[in-house]
Amino acid sequence: MEGVSETIEAGERRAQASSAAVERAVAHEGSLRRLADAASKAVDAARKALEKAATGTTFQQRRDAELAVARLEGALKERKTDGATPAPSPDLALVRAATKEAETAYDESRGDILQRLSEEILSLAQRLGVRMLEAVKLGSNATLALIKGGESTSFSKVTAGERLRLRLATAVALLRIGQERGLGRHPGS
Repeated sequence: MEGVSETIEAGERRAQASSAAVERAVAHEGSLRRLADAASKAVDAARKALEKAATGTTFQQRRDAELAVARLEGALKERKTDGATPAPSPDLALVRAATKEAETAYDESRGDILQRLSEEILSLAQRLGVRMLEAVKLGSNATLALIKGGESTSFSKVTAGERLRLRLATAVALLRIGQERGLGRHPGS
């Protein structure tokens, strides 16, 4: 009898636990049904909004704008591929000729002054202690191309002390060559 009474008690405990679980499930069923109904209504509202957006004026306006852009792109491609080049401006030939004449006049008036200045800068810079300097080329745009130790370099890539020496050499060379050629605007020349 002892084993039977324990089995009966265990069964009663399970039955009570099951009854309590059923009561909790019934209590939650109402709230879960309300949540499910609200979610279903939200899905229906979203579906209706999507259908309205797809058929509404905003969608149609966007589609019309896309078609207009496509038409314009097609017209642009057509104009680019028709092979027609715009006629050159009648002034273009005149401007080119004037530019060529100005360059010729500049080169003739300049003569060998840049070459002479480059030689003088090289000589002075070497005497001022710029080591391994082999060549200097002064450009018409006031740039110094240097060959130092067999490699090409520029003014901005040498040390600060060498830059100072090159500045001094350039200033002195400008004064010397200006005086030698009778050029320049330095007071007293």
